[in-house]
Amino acid sequence: MTEPLTQRTISYTRRKSQVTILLTGICDIFEVASLKAEFVKANNDPAAQKIVIDCKNLTRIDTSIAQLLACFDSSISSSDKELVMTNVTEQVEKYLSFAGISCA
Repeated sequence: MTEPLTQRTISYTRRKSQVTILLTGICDIFEVASLKAEFVKANNDPAAQKIVIDCKNLTRIDTSIAQLLACFDSSISSSDKELVMTNVTEQVEKYLSFAGISCA
């Protein structure tokens, strides 16, 4: 059996009222649909009060992911949920700033 060409770069876990979406490796246009699905799942989860985007193992994003994160940030800010981004590297932070997201 051959190994898959790409590994899953997005994973979703929930513990009590916190959802964590872990981004790893390179997250680009090819992961937009999967990431959007995880965002919708987290946003629609009534038990999820805090949504953490963990970038611990994220090496790079492109502008499509930055734009999606900006849209998610905007939709969460109008709800009663809290959005937190953790472990953001300098390179990823640069792309997020282009999309209007401050990680400070």
